[in-house]
Amino acid sequence: MTIETILKKKRTIMLVLLVLAVLVRVFFGVVKNDYHCDEGITLALTNGTWPVHVATDHRLVWMDMGELSHRMFDSRLERGKVDYDTLTEATARDVHPPLYYWLLFDARRIIGPSNHHLASITLNMLFFLVSCFFFIGIVSRIWKDTRILFLAFILFAFSSATISLTVYMRMYELLQMVCLGFLYSAVLVCFPDGDRKPLPVLITGIAGLMVFSFMGLMTQYYFLLFIVPVCVFAFFYLLITKRPAALLWSMLVVLAGLYVALRLFPPMIDHLTKSQRAGQSIANLTTKTTLSKLESIWMYIRLLSRNLVPLAVLVVAAGLAVFQQIRGRIEGNGSADESEKPGRNTVPFMILMVLIFLFTFTIISISAPYQTVRYFAAFIPAYALTFVSVILVLLRYRSALVLLAASAVLVFVYGVLPGNMNVFHEDYPVPEERSYLTDDIPLMIIGTPWGYTWKNMVPYLNIPHDKRVYVMEQESVNLYAIARESGSPVVYALVDDYLPETTEYEHISYYAFFHVYKVTVE
Repeated sequence: MTIETILKKKRTIMLVLLVLAVLVRVFFGVVKNDYHCDEGITLALTNGTWPVHVATDHRLVWMDMGELSHRMFDSRLERGKVDYDTLTEATARDVHPPLYYWLLFDARRIIGPSNHHLASITLNMLFFLVSCFFFIGIVSRIWKDTRILFLAFILFAFSSATISLTVYMRMYELLQMVCLGFLYSAVLVCFPDGDRKPLPVLITGIAGLMVFSFMGLMTQYYFLLFIVPVCVFAFFYLLITKRPAALLWSMLVVLAGLYVALRLFPPMIDHLTKSQRAGQSIANLTTKTTLSKLESIWMYIRLLSRNLVPLAVLVVAAGLAVFQQIRGRIEGNGSADESEKPGRNTVPFMILMVLIFLFTFTIISISAPYQTVRYFAAFIPAYALTFVSVILVLLRYRSALVLLAASAVLVFVYGVLPGNMNVFHEDYPVPEERSYLTDDIPLMIIGTPWGYTWKNMVPYLNIPHDKRVYVMEQESVNLYAIARESGSPVVYALVDDYLPETTEYEHISYYAFFHVYKVTVE
């Protein structure tokens, strides 16, 4: 078999894996029928009906959910009443920067405001494909064995968390892309790897650091957690390898990218220091007991185990590493043969990835207000690379490949099953039985006078368009009087739990942040 034939075969395998990853995401998008509350915020914000003070014409009247959905999520966008300034003003009142909303706004204008699910998946799919380019570039630069590339790619692309991100109408898929872009740029700078034309590669890496520093900070603030360990590693590695020019330029462009983002969107200072989320994170980091912090870390480890490599695999890897070290000492050949080593940059790259994992995972586990997969899902590609590099360093090469292959099979089988899709409801209770949202009985949604809060966004995307609904906000409310206006003998009521629970009506469930009542009209 010629070299050309071998290369063609490897490219074919890679293409098949990529196409399969895309098809799985398309399938997940088609079967998705459950939505997180933040996805409602995404649509309302890009329609100009978020936050509270804008467009309240959908309240205080019975209407079909289809009409309500149109008013909340599509109407202003269809009429051309939304622009970038509107989105920027809205995000200034939110807790996230605006880049994702700008891009989704454009996608919705092109594909059609009412096709918001298609617009979101199309946009996220583009982000995923670019992420694949960076991921393949990183792995190919560190390891020349394409078997490692195939296995690492499966761990990333078929993780249930990363698949779920693509069909999730939030900025985390974009965050994944910019983090991988930043990491790829850092790899180009730190690991020249005998490039025939090192200067163009270095310039590309430095330019990428600036571009992705800007994009990352304009996407999601967890990006800062990602770049800290990368920058720390690059600082010392470039010093040790005596490359001061690369170090200086890298520092300058990263700072420049962050500075431009800050000047373009100044509210991020308040987001990072004064917002509710900032207060929660700082409090969790500074006031939690040691035991509470360890419990949070353990809960996040369990979430990661379900969405990447099971803990049992790590136990097997540790045991196998110890066994091989003992056997090697006894036989007098403790290290693998040079011909079996994966690549000369494996150890420094492993150090980089371990730093990324320890820093991001620990900070998120302790500081996050909720224990949910979505907070670390964008870092799954980096965590997959951490696992791969650690296994390649700890185990003999052939054993490492076998263990990586077994891990890839487990991740693939678990990830492609639709039942394992993450809807990210971990931060609030959602019961299995919720026919009150989907049957033909009218539904009242009662919020608080605090306004059109994010809590009230939970049910809207999960209600069929032909169901009649009524939305209002009151400190106290006569459910019976509103129910009579519906013309139905029975009406359900979702009442925000800010309002005290009442025994006047039959309490049938608790959904997310709502008490659920059954109101019978006599």
